[in-house]
Amino acid sequence: MYAIAEAWLISRSCPSGAIPTPAVHRAADDATRALEARVREAGSRFALLTSYTDDQRTEPETAVVLRARDPQERPEFRVLLESYDRWTGTHTLREGGFATREAAAEWWGACRSPPPAPAVTWSPRRRNPVHRPCVSGLIHGGELRKRAQYT
Repeated sequence: MYAIAEAWLISRSCPSGAIPTPAVHRAADDATRALEARVREAGSRFALLTSYTDDQRTEPETAVVLRARDPQERPEFRVLLESYDRWTGTHTLREGGFATREAAAEWWGACRSPPPAPAVTWSPRRRNPVHRPCVSGLIHGGELRKRAQYT
């Protein structure tokens, strides 16, 4: 999820060339590199709602749920699933798109297979300079619980 950290820095005026390339967690394939580039360029268009890392597996996984700040963005909810291969030092990143928070939570609670591909791809980068309140959630026991959070 290095690309999310890069997006955060870039959205706060850090030049992308000033961010060092990580020495570990190399992208395993072109699909991962392309998705990381889209995430990096998204800036602050998406709010991070929740994340979970399972590092007890043979291939550790991290999943995050994002929500579009623009209510017209479709799909509104995205899940990013990163799987790390300890033997090769590489990772894959996959994206899923969901119309509702509940649908994202249902997938999250049910399985850890690759998420369903979003029906719409990300549009070119647009900055959102206004920080508005959003609803953040925690997934607990397969259920998404809401809490207010300002981003």
